[in-house]
Amino acid sequence: GFLINFFATFYFPIGFTLILFTLPDDVNVSNLLTSLQVTFDVYGGSAKIIIMKFVLEKLRATQKLTQLLDKRCRASDEVEELRQMVRFGKKVIIFYLTVFLCYSASTFLASVSSGYPPYSLYFPFIKWRRSHTEFIIAS
Repeated sequence: GFLINFFATFYFPIGFTLILFTLPDDVNVSNLLTSLQVTFDVYGGSAKIIIMKFVLEKLRATQKLTQLLDKRCRASDEVEELRQMVRFGKKVIIFYLTVFLCYSASTFLASVSSGYPPYSLYFPFIKWRRSHTEFIIAS
């Protein structure tokens, strides 16, 4: 819980930003562009986490209201329409996750197979060129 949220909200934006100022001379351009893209994504994700912290209670209240409205549906065609909406929503989520995971896995595999960590994240005590273990940790 807390440790994952801390890293996602605070360390990742700082770590990805710091690496842009501490790049080695032999940096791979594709790795740099991927890291730059991830830096923007991490800032957006951090903003989303912080905003969700403040609106989560309202979102839960909206969910209760939606459940009340769903209970008012009595006719079989209305109930079936609700079920179709739920199925469609699940399909959209599965499609998005599949595309995202395929992209992430291909980026990871392409970078690791070419000898670079997939993302340049600032780790002050880890030098990925020093050993195979540190390369795995950095990846």
